[in-house]
Amino acid sequence: MKKLFSILLAVVMMFTMFALSSCNSEPTFKTPEERYEYVVNKEVNAISNPVLTQYSKAVESANNKKTTAQIGVEVGSGLKNVLKTMLSIDLDSLNSLDLKLEATVGSKKSAESATLLVNKTEVASIDAFTESETGKMIAKIPLLYDGFISMHNGDDQEKTTMINIPDFKKLIDALPTKDEINALISKYVGIFLSKTKSVSVEDVDYTVGSLSEKAKSIKTTYSAADLGALVKEVLEKLKADESIKGIITRISTVVTPETPNSAYEAFVQKLDDTILIFDDIDEEAIADNKVDVELLTNNKNELLGFVLKVTTKDTVIDRTTDEAENMSSEITETLVTTALSAGYLETKDKYAFNVSAVRGEETLFKADSEGTKNNDCITGKVNVTASGKTQTFDIKDLDVKAMKNGEFSGEISMSISGIVSGFVSLDLMPDEVKDLANSTLIIKGKATSEAVDMSVELKGAKESYLTITFKAGFTAAGDFTVPTDSVPMEEVLSDPDVINNASDKLIAKLKESGLSEDLVALLSSLLGVGVEPVKVEN
Repeated sequence: MKKLFSILLAVVMMFTMFALSSCNSEPTFKTPEERYEYVVNKEVNAISNPVLTQYSKAVESANNKKTTAQIGVEVGSGLKNVLKTMLSIDLDSLNSLDLKLEATVGSKKSAESATLLVNKTEVASIDAFTESETGKMIAKIPLLYDGFISMHNGDDQEKTTMINIPDFKKLIDALPTKDEINALISKYVGIFLSKTKSVSVEDVDYTVGSLSEKAKSIKTTYSAADLGALVKEVLEKLKADESIKGIITRISTVVTPETPNSAYEAFVQKLDDTILIFDDIDEEAIADNKVDVELLTNNKNELLGFVLKVTTKDTVIDRTTDEAENMSSEITETLVTTALSAGYLETKDKYAFNVSAVRGEETLFKADSEGTKNNDCITGKVNVTASGKTQTFDIKDLDVKAMKNGEFSGEISMSISGIVSGFVSLDLMPDEVKDLANSTLIIKGKATSEAVDMSVELKGAKESYLTITFKAGFTAAGDFTVPTDSVPMEEVLSDPDVINNASDKLIAKLKESGLSEDLVALLSSLLGVGVEPVKVEN
């Protein structure tokens, strides 16, 4: 499952990469190299600008802002039936679990809280405060103690500063700005482009799926030796870059004020170690290695697709055994090309995209999709093939423009039957389990820099099995006061009955939420608190 989600994420990223950007007029290029440089810079900006915009908003939202989040879990009748059939576990009395989180970051202090609810009834909570200057950390955990508990030991300076908590506002202010990062990107992309030696341009008919468009094919080649020299030059310039030194030093000054230069010194040492590796490369051994780049653009010089071919020399050992069982080995060297390609085309009402990775004759990864387009939203199927297996995703009203801006809006779904059948045989399983194995995983919602409202649902043909929701938002933070009265944790835990009392309180809260006696007993045994575990029939 994790691997398939990684594949899905890669597919989604392709939409972001090839989301079209507006261009009012086509510039004039004196040479193919100028065209190549323009397209590369434009695409780098198209990718980096939304990311940096979201980064800037995230930094801003962390500064004097209150963050609220809620994670909800609803157990559907389908899952309850499966657990009852297979494990004799009755979850009829459990309808929902919710975790509410809040965090407020001030200049030299922060406040956090977490609340767990079962069937919308609060069963456990924690309210915590921290101070960056003193390292003071206190928390209120009602199951353990009615008042605040200190995580340090009063005036004991050694214990107080045991946990280094940086000044939150100073840390945020020390982070690189969007302009600083943009300047570094432009600088090092410029170094890369300056090493481009020869570029060719030709008019082609570019096809993705059933869609076709007139395009320009822009090609260039980098030898391995040139790329090695380029990487070494970049590493040397990184060492001498005062902007990077300034960013690392000002962050480490806040995080580790005792040794503000240690992080930069470690960074430089890593660069030196990497440079030594490139010094030891045998240029003759990599003489045939190269990277071929092809960019496909429309008449507005917007990127439609690319092909990246990496050719390397591989060593092949062929072992044979003759009739006398004597073993011999033959070592040969052969050139192998690994090609990564991707493309995206759209019309007023249609779209098509593909992405693939091929090594020699072997297809490592392939994804393709075609469907309908309504304004900026696309609907269709995505076929993903990896390790010889194909998984199909359905996308519905996926907002390409939102993805270009680093946001998400739409729905993605997939049947889990192919995944489940790869691990277990369903022939002898009860009907309830077969229905679960044929259910659909649905991810939908909207996520922006201001708010998140997403859900993940496992849904069968007749009933829902499980729904997980996630909501988050940011609001202006008001001032708050860190409580002054607290009791050391050691004093609270010195009470021999404190753990048993907490267990009793938790069990009482679980019963209050409406859970059945058997389910409370099962949960208590799983948590290791003080009731006899419920017996589960095989």
